[in-house]
Parts: sequence; C-alpha cells; structure tokens
Amino acid sequence: MSIDESNKVRLRDSSSASIVNSTIEAAPAKPTRIRPYMLSKVNDLKIQSGLIIKDLLFALLGYEGCYIRYSEKYDSTNIHNQLVGPDFKIAKNLDISLKSIAKKLVWYGKYYGGLTAFYQLYNQPKYGKVLQRFCCYVHSLLDQYQNVVVEIENEFKFNANFNMNVLKTILDRDISNKLKHIYEISLQIHSVTVERSQAAEQPDLRFQDIIANVKSSINQAGILESLANNGKFAVCKGGLALRVVQDRINLFKGDSDSSSFLTQLFEVISEDYVEMLNKWLINGDIDDPYDEFVIREKPVPDSLIDIFHARSEHYWNELFIVKSDGLIDQFSNVDIQMKILNTGKFLNVFKLCTGLNNFNNLKEIIEPITGIYTHDLELKIEAFYNRANKLLMKLLFEGMQFRGLINEFQSVFLFRDSFKIDNFLEKSFSDLKRNRYNVSVSRLEKNYLDTFEIKGNSFSDIPQQEKMTSISAIVRQNQKFSITSSNFYQVAKEIMEVEAFDSEDEDGANLRSLLNKTFKRNASPTDAEKTGHDPNHSDEYAITSIDLSVSLPFPLNLIVIRELSYHYELMFKILIILKFISKFNDNTWRDINHSEVWKHASFDPRIRKWILRCRVLHSRVREFVNELQIYLNYDVVESRFKVFQESLARTEEILKEKVLGSDVNNNNNIEAHFNSKFNTFNNYNSNNTIFDDKIHNMRTSSRNRERELANVDTLISNLSEFLNTLINDSLITKPHLLLALKKMFDIVISFNHYLSRLKKVLITCDVELFEKYSTNYPEMFKDKTMDASSINNRYVNMDNSLHGHFDTFTASLSDFIAVLRTYGESENKSILILSESLERCFPE
Repeated sequence: MSIDESNKVRLRDSSSASIVNSTIEAAPAKPTRIRPYMLSKVNDLKIQSGLIIKDLLFALLGYEGCYIRYSEKYDSTNIHNQLVGPDFKIAKNLDISLKSIAKKLVWYGKYYGGLTAFYQLYNQPKYGKVLQRFCCYVHSLLDQYQNVVVEIENEFKFNANFNMNVLKTILDRDISNKLKHIYEISLQIHSVTVERSQAAEQPDLRFQDIIANVKSSINQAGILESLANNGKFAVCKGGLALRVVQDRINLFKGDSDSSSFLTQLFEVISEDYVEMLNKWLINGDIDDPYDEFVIREKPVPDSLIDIFHARSEHYWNELFIVKSDGLIDQFSNVDIQMKILNTGKFLNVFKLCTGLNNFNNLKEIIEPITGIYTHDLELKIEAFYNRANKLLMKLLFEGMQFRGLINEFQSVFLFRDSFKIDNFLEKSFSDLKRNRYNVSVSRLEKNYLDTFEIKGNSFSDIPQQEKMTSISAIVRQNQKFSITSSNFYQVAKEIMEVEAFDSEDEDGANLRSLLNKTFKRNASPTDAEKTGHDPNHSDEYAITSIDLSVSLPFPLNLIVIRELSYHYELMFKILIILKFISKFNDNTWRDINHSEVWKHASFDPRIRKWILRCRVLHSRVREFVNELQIYLNYDVVESRFKVFQESLARTEEILKEKVLGSDVNNNNNIEAHFNSKFNTFNNYNSNNTIFDDKIHNMRTSSRNRERELANVDTLISNLSEFLNTLINDSLITKPHLLLALKKMFDIVISFNHYLSRLKKVLITCDVELFEKYSTNYPEMFKDKTMDASSINNRYVNMDNSLHGHFDTFTASLSDFIAVLRTYGESENKSILILSESLERCFPE
C-alpha cells in the first residue's frame, strides 16, 4: 500500500473557499469494497493485530478501512465536521486490548483530517500573513506526519516484531504532542472566526458592541475617542491568531516541552508580524495589506480633508491608532502601546518635515527586533522610541526654534516685555472702556497690528527666508486679535464646568447642559446687552472680551496643541484686564493729583480734607492692584517660567550632544558596559556596596532624567504642567475665587469711574472755580445754583458716597483675603503668598 494510492479525497480550488462553503468534499460515490474477513472467526491475536494495523494506516490519514469505519454522525460535506476531523468506529469483535489501543490511535487520523481541511480553508491571503505562516507550519507538520506514517508502513511490511504498541510508541515519540497542539489551536482559530463572522451578520449584536465601545471610550475628561480603535476583526487573524497561541503558551507553562514548542511556534508564525513592527519602529511605515497589525492608519475622508489637513494637529491625532482587539501580552501595557504608536508617528512627522522617504542617509547601525518572546523586546522598543524622540526633538529645537517659540509666547501672551502692550492700552484705552457690543473692532485691531508692527494679515506676506529663520516672524504674523461675544468671566466659568464634567454620566445630561450653555453664550446678543452698558461692572467692558490667538505651523502645533493655546489665551485675558485696571488707576491718580480742579487751593477746609480722603482711598486701591500684579507677574508667571525655561535650556544642551544617525543600541550597550564595570568595581570594594549602590542609582537616575528631557511627551507634559500651574495659581479655576476677584475688579473700576466724574461736582463746590468754568462753559453749568445750602448738600452727598466706597472696598478686601486664605490652606498653598502680602499691606 502507498499513501498516494490511498487518497480518497479530492480538493476543490482553494480560491473559491469560504466559511460557509467547504473547500473539501467527499468523493461522490464510495468504491465497491471487498467484504472483509469476519473478526469473530479470527482467534489468533497476532492476525487480528495485523488486520487492524493495516486499517489504522488508512485511519491515520483520515480514511476508513475494513474494520475501522466513519461514525454515522460524521458528515464529510459539513465544514465543521471536516475541520474537527472524522470520527471513527471500530469493529466490535476486535480483541478488547487491541481495541483500546486502536481507539487512542484513530485520534491521529482525526487530527490529520482536521488539519488538512484547515490548511485548505485558511491558506488564503484574506486571513493575513500570520495565519498564512501558521498554515505553512501546518503543511510542514503534515508532511512530517506523513513521513512518520510511511515509516510505520515500512515497519509493518518488513518488521516481523512490529505491533500496535510499537506503532503507538513511534507516533507518541515523533509527532503526538506537536500534532495535538496544532490541531487544538486550529480549532480555536476557526471558532473565533465563526464567532466573529456571526457577530458581523447580526446587526443587533453589532449595535450593542458599538454602544459598549462608545461607553468605554469616554475618557476621564469626558472626551469621546475615535471608535476605530475599538473595531473588531471580522475573522481570526493577526494579533487574534497570535493571541490564541499565546493563551495556550500560558496554559502550558508548567509543561516544559509543550511550552518550548508553543513558544517556538509563536516566534515562527509571528515573523511577518515582527517584520511589520520593525518597519513601523524603524521607518514609520505600515506594511499591512491585510489589516492585521497592532497599528492602523486611518485615512481622512475626502469630505473632511479641508478640516483635517495633513499639517493639522487633529489629523495627526487621528491618523494612527492602536487596535484594542487581539492585543498580545507584550503589548497589553498602555505605556508600551503609546511608545509603539508614537515612535512611528514621530518618524512620519520627521519625514514629512524634512522631505525624507527613509532614514538610510543617516547611516545608523540598527539592530531590528528578532522576535516577540526575546528578553529585550521592551528595551528595543524603548530604544526605538528614544531614537524617534531624538529626531523629532532635534527638529523642534534646532530646526523650528521651539525654545524661541516659548520665549515669544511669554512676551506675547504673558507680557514678559510689556512695552508694546502698554502702548496699545494707551492708544486704545477709551475704546476698551466701551461696551463690547458698541466698540469699533476694526479700530482696535488696527491699533494692535500697528503697535506690534504686524504689516500684513497673512504669514505669506513674510519673505520665505525670514519664515525659515525667525520664529518671532511666525508668531508675529500668525496673531489674530479680536473682540468676542464672550467675556473673560464666561470663559473661565466654562473651563470650570468642563473640569467638573462627570464622565460617568451615562445619559449625557451634563454634556448636553454644557453644550446648551455654550451655544447660548455664543448666541447673538440682545438689544439690552448692546445698549445697557453699566460702567461699574467690568464684565461689560470691551477689555474683558479681548481675544488673542496664534495659529502655529506644523509641527509646532503638535506640541503646543489647541488646549495649551487656550491656557495661554486665558492668561492673556486676565493679565491684560489687570493691566487695564492698573492703567485706569494711573490715569485717575494723575487726574486727582495734578489737575487744576483737584489741586485748587481755595477749597473749603472740609473739601480739602475730603479730597485727601479720596486720595488715601485711591492709594489703597492702587496698592491692592499693584500687589495683585506683583503676585501674578512675578510669584506666578516669572517664577514658574524660570523653572520651565531652565528645563528647556537643559533639553537643548542634551540635544546638542545627540547627533542624527546614532546607533539605537548605544544606550543599551553603554548601560551594559557601565553595569559590567560597576559590578567589577563592587567585587573589589565589597565593603562599600551600599555606598556604591547609591552612586550607581544616582548616575542611573541622572541618565533617566536626561532621556526624559529629550522626550516629546515629557516636553508636552512639562509645558502643560507649567500652564496648568499658571491657571490654577491665577484665582480663576474656583467659582468662589473667580467671584471674589470679579467683585474686587468691579469695585476698583467703580471707584475710578466715580472719581473721574467728580470734577464738575467739585467745581460747583467753590465759587471761584464756578465763575471761571461757567464763563468758559456756560451750557454745562447754566442750571447750577451756588448758594450755601446747595454747596453743603453737594458736600454731604460726596462725603456719603465716599464713605460708601471706603466701606465697600474695606469689607470686600477682607472677604477676598478670607477666601484666599481658605483655598490657600486647603487646596493651593501658592495662593497664600497673595493673602499674606495683602494682610501685610492692609492690616485690620
């Protein structure tokens, strides 16, 4: 008998295979069998053994013989039966000892038949490279198995001592363990494929999956992430197939032989997957024709290309995603996922900015990842991640002048150099005092552009050479100045509402409420809002609705993302409001100290005393504003910026030491070399091991800090921490603090507005002044009487109103300090700096 002659199954073309229709079908008609000799008439056990062994040679290849037949339950046309393999029944008159062994041996035929069907069905490109590798392994194992069967056949023919125990021993020794593992893995793969296919065909179940994904993809900030990263594979492929093998490895950890075989199998079938990983980590390329890799590139729809253009931060945030389906153990950690994702993302950004198609010209010595189960997998991913960070960080600091950008933002938004913004306030002061709905926006914008010497409204107006060399030109020309319908306090409240958003609110009530408020706030103003300007309330002044933004070019907008830009813009709002109030104070101080009316020497003594009290109260108001400015400008902005600037300077120094094209393995080699020398040092100085360990840990910690500084994520994190600290220390993230701050601003503005209107009243309190001004301005004073009673009534009214302002300021300042102290002691110690300075200036 030969194996080829025993082939009773014919195969259809595998290209037409599918899950529904089998690629394997039984022969249409069974051949006519010669009636076998009845076992009941065979009493010789050796003869029975020979007859059964001959049938077993057929059964081992998945076919029935004379005494071993297919079970009635086995349907050779059913795809499930084909993949599970045939069930056999054995002649009932066979000796019980032989029958017991035969029942164990026919399982090999079941394995063989099932794996043959699996190979024919799944050896197709649509199932991906990983499964094709597995099918290739199945094919080689089946060849190995067939060779073992041929060996058994030869032994049966030419070895007189051959029996069923020897047959079983040969199979158990050469193929048993491997065949069983591969068979059960194939069944699990098919089971996953069937499950996925059925789920895809049932819209209701699919809808439930989508709903679950929506709920699970709301992060702590209440932001809905893309659903694409939660997409399910339609069949078992890629990471899912690797996951099946890996689960089995974990199941058989206690069996060294099985664990070794399964680990080797995993490495073999993951070769293409590892190659994809290397291409992504080394060049940022995705070579994934069958959509099975852990990273997916999500093309932007044509309808959204104008919004998510290739140099937009939104585009890059959505372009590459980590698939959550089928993640193997090595990639289950979120940090590892983000390092893999960002490595390729950073490389693609670098290539786009430099025009490189690959990194061959950098002459790097790169050792790719050789396998998933290698002990240094995480170290190599870390090395590639550091390499990508190094390239992008050098691009940002040396090519895009990132440190210069932060210095420019410090001047533009945080008034590090306030000369020009002071000039703007000087030229536009009268407009900024107006109602925001009744002010000339174009005039304010022109004043701002002229003050900051912005000659055009487009970055294209700058010469090409200046674009490439001057970050200040980029920032200057991309500024957008406007007056919005929202004032500073409304924007600050929105931030507080966003921070308080409950991400676990399943019905989305909080989100809808927030959106409704936002839409309402941005709605067209009513007639009352346009005309009902109250000069005693700061939120109605145009100054509180100033908005300044800077649109950054790619790739700077990937670091200073829109969220961080909002922080700069919000700080700009509060600082310019404070500057405006200080300017208001200065103008009033000059008026009450230097104007002819306020300096008039012939006033009644009680009027002169009243004027002195006005100046005293105004000095207290000015001192309050000065203390608030000192706190914000120096204790908050300058002190925090100094620390951040030192971090940027150190980062720049580190990057200058790192050259492009360096060996990505140098970090590991240097570390290993250092550890080797360190261990040798310890061997000679065993009495100082604790001291030596401390030195080693300090050096290691120093190197880790340096690596972190040359890291894009650390850069974004440090910038975010810097800006968040500014916002938190600026009294605008807590409702009570913001309300108390607004109340103090309103009181200061109200008092200055009150003093600015007193000239006419003071003139009517002195006969000499009245005669002089009524002659020059008769219309202004034609209805005024100058008798003693009228003058006395005017003085009484002025005195009462001054008392009111004094009491209001004193009480509100006391409340303000109390609120500062409460929040400072319980939540933010930095605020105590302001409360302590105010307590020193205004002791009770």
